[in-house]
Amino acid sequence: MDIPIQAHTADDLLRLIHGLDELGLASARPTWALQQNDISWFGIGAGELIQALDDAQQRMAESAAPHHSEQLVYCDTALGGLYTLTAIIAAAEPSPARQQADECAPSSSQRNRTPAPLLVSQCQLSFQLPGTPLDATALRHLHDRFGATHNVYFRHLDITAIKISWLDQQPVDPLATIVEHDSVTGQDFVVGLVVHDHYSANGKHAVLEGWPLELQDSGFLVCALADHHPVTRPPERYWLEAVHTAHTSDLAVATVRARW
Repeated sequence: MDIPIQAHTADDLLRLIHGLDELGLASARPTWALQQNDISWFGIGAGELIQALDDAQQRMAESAAPHHSEQLVYCDTALGGLYTLTAIIAAAEPSPARQQADECAPSSSQRNRTPAPLLVSQCQLSFQLPGTPLDATALRHLHDRFGATHNVYFRHLDITAIKISWLDQQPVDPLATIVEHDSVTGQDFVVGLVVHDHYSANGKHAVLEGWPLELQDSGFLVCALADHHPVTRPPERYWLEAVHTAHTSDLAVATVRARW
């Protein structure tokens, strides 16, 4: 099911993210990526995405060859399935009057000026659910609050929803670990890994049979750890077990699962 979203500014996008949470359509660990040219920023958590949107001007300023827009991909689980949110985010072009004022203003004033607002286009939610929910109240409220004016429909899927590609279980050395604090035990647990992509030979084929084309030449892999462990008790080795891939109308959603 696809819902085109009426979002035109970053504020509209923030209201949508908060609305998904209010309607019970958000988990504690959504994942997202912002892509600009050949650079991508990855994150976990809705709050972290909101902060990243606030930092858009700084992110573009730090890029050697900034593009005028970024692509947002946001993925979360709900109603026993998953959904993706996609959008194009761009800085608004300053008006001629503002451009002239900036050129005449001293450099200190330019540094303190209000950044141009962020504009949003091509915003869409796409759901992949295990079936048609008997209670679709949350989805109806979502459409009424944020959706486009035309109707949306559930479409039957004629293929297997999730494809699993089993890997060779070769050991991997993590470049970084993803850590989550457990408020119950007070401990920090490793819940994910960042590893080099050793499986893509080039953009046309992979070293391993069954390696998803969507992951070709990604450079790095952000992996979910199937069994979490305390930060203070690292295992002897990690290895990659499988890639789970599902599709929404817009995207392929792949989870690389690691074990120890």
